[in-house]
Amino acid sequence: MRRPSRRVTSAMNLAERSPKVGGVGRLVLLVPAVAALLALGAEQAAAATLKVCQDGCPYTQLAPALAAAHNGDKIKIGPGTSRSTRV
Repeated sequence: MRRPSRRVTSAMNLAERSPKVGGVGRLVLLVPAVAALLALGAEQAAAATLKVCQDGCPYTQLAPALAAAHNGDKIKIGPGTSRSTRV
């Protein structure tokens, strides 16, 4: 039986010693990447404009729009007169 040359043996040893890019190695790279994408997506989706008007808007009174608003949201109030006393 013929023995492998030193060059082949060295290459095999190097392959055994080098870090593998599967399993935990990929997970270590994947987790921060996914976290960064989620953070960027959440920032962009956080700001909304809530519309308040008498007809054709999701809100017809200011109080429900204020209750539904989150930090960074804008409330756009349409023309008209509000008769609501609750704020």
